[in-house]
Amino acid sequence: MVLRVEYILLISLGILSFFIFIEKPNSIDAKEANSSKEALFRDFSLIEINENGIENELKATEAVKYKESLEAENIDITHQKIYHIIAKKAVYKKNIVSIENNITLKKDNEMEFKTDSLIYNMKEKVAYTKDGFEMDLNGSKIYGSNLRYDLKQKDISADGINATMLVDSI
Repeated sequence: MVLRVEYILLISLGILSFFIFIEKPNSIDAKEANSSKEALFRDFSLIEINENGIENELKATEAVKYKESLEAENIDITHQKIYHIIAKKAVYKKNIVSIENNITLKKDNEMEFKTDSLIYNMKEKVAYTKDGFEMDLNGSKIYGSNLRYDLKQKDISADGINATMLVDSI
């Protein structure tokens, strides 16, 4: 009787091994739990300091760090305490900064620039937008689209320029 139980156990183990090693289970793709967020920051600030003081400052109400990108909401970027970029959302990924939703660039009281999206390639030092833009320069209005600004060459180009110039009377 003892031999028969051992045979039954060996046969059962053999059949079980057959199904485990030979039969392929259904494959199910692995999914990330909830999201790939690595860190969440509230009232986020970054400050770049050089020998003269604060060079650049970025403020955001919220920033989320993902594996390969950083997304910030309600941003205010200040460059050399002169230029201010205000927007709803910005994404930094692989040396490209994409700024979206109601972007305003201000320089003191001299200039105000508005558009819906702006992309800045940090490696090439080029900023561009395919969307239309509006610029107020000391009371003069400039409208256009496909703006491209090469910071290295100091070259600005755009399509469909329509301007209304304010001329002071003498």
